[in-house]
Amino acid sequence: MWRLVDWDTQLPLWFSDGQPIDTQRPISDLGTRGGLSPRLIVDNLGFLDLTEVHLGTTTALDANGSMLRLIPGLGSSCHPDDGYYSTETRLELSLQIEEDGGFTLSVIQPEDNESASDGEGYIYIHTPSPSVSGKLRPIPAILQDDISFIKSMMEKKHVPYQNVPGPYGKSIEEIEVLSKMFFPFSNYNLELAVCVYDWTTGSFARNVFFKIFEYTGIPETPFPLDLPSIAEQIYTSNWGTYTPEDKDYMSSFMMKPAESLSDVQKQLANVSTKLHKLSTIENRVMSAAVQALPRTSIVSTPRLYSGQVDMRQLGLDHFGIEFLECHLNQGPVGDPLKIPFARFMESYVTSGKTLTTKAFWSSTNTMDLALKFSNGILLIFNPPPGSWVWDRVTLITPLSANEAVMEYTFLPGTQFNVQSVDCTKIKNKEVVVITLQLAHNRSGA
Repeated sequence: MWRLVDWDTQLPLWFSDGQPIDTQRPISDLGTRGGLSPRLIVDNLGFLDLTEVHLGTTTALDANGSMLRLIPGLGSSCHPDDGYYSTETRLELSLQIEEDGGFTLSVIQPEDNESASDGEGYIYIHTPSPSVSGKLRPIPAILQDDISFIKSMMEKKHVPYQNVPGPYGKSIEEIEVLSKMFFPFSNYNLELAVCVYDWTTGSFARNVFFKIFEYTGIPETPFPLDLPSIAEQIYTSNWGTYTPEDKDYMSSFMMKPAESLSDVQKQLANVSTKLHKLSTIENRVMSAAVQALPRTSIVSTPRLYSGQVDMRQLGLDHFGIEFLECHLNQGPVGDPLKIPFARFMESYVTSGKTLTTKAFWSSTNTMDLALKFSNGILLIFNPPPGSWVWDRVTLITPLSANEAVMEYTFLPGTQFNVQSVDCTKIKNKEVVVITLQLAHNRSGA
């Protein structure tokens, strides 16, 4: 346990859990249970993630990758009347922040002498105060034009997804409260939160289709689209209420309910340019939001899992086009973005190969839950060696339409190294298990 007790009060600071700065942490909430590290937000300067790590008898704090290593017993209290000496680490910290984003984190000692009593029978043992220095993580850039466009989509009810079925979903008022907790540094906090929330609704389909069906190997801005495949995917959707006959589902594509594939194709031809713009901008805003959310502790969440492919109607032969490495991304435009699963696996998914995602990827912290969403593939994600927090992925459940599911989302452009591929049967289900290791972070997000 630790708490920040000394800092420059002239600096606007917030913790992402919404609690006062000097609250003892980690606290028990949804984020902590999901493995989130407390994130300190420094206005206009950046973020500091503080991850508690226990190494045998030693307690340490990872501060943006700099390890504050503590001497065993430091900050521990012992009560001689217990019959045995029990210890509990309770650290008080001091933080200094420079104008350039540099920081120094130190442990405060209550007394200068070697031992002291608090008058209630507790004996405190003190040692020289350790400290560590580092740099704040940068605040992601957000374009005002992007926010204006998202606002226009919200006004037209295309964002967020309307009338989420069942007991799920959040009102704009609920999202706004959460936005002020997670993104207090930004005047665009509501739009940031809405884009994350929208990903966890039926809008997920739009986001996925307009990324994986891009010909990303053709240097045009924006990338050309495989529109016939997108139309087919919209029309063949049959997941709950997410069908072409449903008003809300089709509204997320700026369309009206359709009874035929030709109707979907005709409507898509009229709105594809604007839909593509929405996808591009919503991805940018959501990327900024995900980078601004707290990191996930590897100690509490050592592996992540994802059932693939994203939607049943996609089929295994669309798995390969989710990666930048697939040669079909080179076009020509008009060639369907679809590759036989076995051929893609043989060519691209072998030990030592690297894969780079085109879209956001969702995952969870248990294999059983991932298997419920699997359509033949189970991905197992391992962190890079020597890391204490996951980079390029974070828990988004607090902003989700369904808080019963622990959902961790990887950023587009995330790179993985293939570690192994196995074909096995899990709970009477034939599954291809692909184990991937997250490549070292390139962005500092």
